[in-house]
Amino acid sequence: MPIKNLSENIILVELFDESELDAELQAVNELVSEEKTDCDVIIDFLNIEIIVSTSLSNLIILQKTLSDRGRRLLLQRLAFSAKCIFTAAGLETLFEFVKDGSDALAILQSPDK
Repeated sequence: MPIKNLSENIILVELFDESELDAELQAVNELVSEEKTDCDVIIDFLNIEIIVSTSLSNLIILQKTLSDRGRRLLLQRLAFSAKCIFTAAGLETLFEFVKDGSDALAILQSPDK
């Protein structure tokens, strides 16, 4: 799971393997939970089709941690099947979904942020 610093206060997490999704999201939670980490997070779901409940739990924790710090979590390039899981779980309003990286950066770098 590559984690890229897109700027001083934005990181991009690229998820590639559904079998490692829980561990990868837990690692992101641990990174963001460190007091010195103060950033917005973009998570790229390009190769992820299915999201299980433990992954949803990790995303909810991450969203809460970032929100409490005045930071944002953006989920990009979700497959239709993955997006349906958020809808079925009633979580689509808790998260911000974007089409791709350029949309995510535009939102996070907007002066109205």
